[in-house]
Amino acid sequence: MNPLSNPLAAAGLARTAISAVAGVAANVSQSFGGPSFSDVLKATGDEAQPLVDVTALRSKLSETIANSLAAIGITSFSSLSLTAKQGGRVTLDSDHPRAAEIESRLNEDSQVRELALQLVASASEPERRLTIRGK
Repeated sequence: MNPLSNPLAAAGLARTAISAVAGVAANVSQSFGGPSFSDVLKATGDEAQPLVDVTALRSKLSETIANSLAAIGITSFSSLSLTAKQGGRVTLDSDHPRAAEIESRLNEDSQVRELALQLVASASEPERRLTIRGK
């Protein structure tokens, strides 16, 4: 007999599946430091909080970019304008004599790419633009 032809058996399977999904969602949420699955379900439009602090993410990405550039000796510039793009790529929007090297370095840096991916997924287009201050 097909268990799905029995409404009670089908309801039991559905409940088991929902419990499994809720457990996975809770583990993922805890891994990323976000709200719990039940908090998301309980939240109203007025209470809902963004899953990612875009300001903190922009700050972390800016710091990571500055450190990545310092590792190849690029520290003396007034400022660099960059944009996080789809796929975690970072493009240089300002002129710099080592522009190609800068873009290459940033797009090969796994930490920069991961943070850029997070920013693209979480931020509006204007928030994806960064200005890095040099020394």
